[in-house]
Amino acid sequence: MFEDGARDRGVAILQRGLAYIGFGVAVSGIYDEQTIKVVQAVQRRFRQDCVDGVVDIQTMDIVKWWAESVSGTV
Repeated sequence: MFEDGARDRGVAILQRGLAYIGFGVAVSGIYDEQTIKVVQAVQRRFRQDCVDGVVDIQTMDIVKWWAESVSGTV
């Protein structure tokens, strides 16, 4: 789970996926305000029951699915 201020390789992977989808996210490896806002937008679109900006497994799965859909590998 990633929360505000987290620094992790997984955060960079998440940011790379969000950038690939088309969100303007810098790949810094730091879970910053910009990344939180984008995660909330993704959650608002695909998971309205929990729009908290906290990255959990379900949120990562959504980003992975969406990135694969964009690339045509699904």
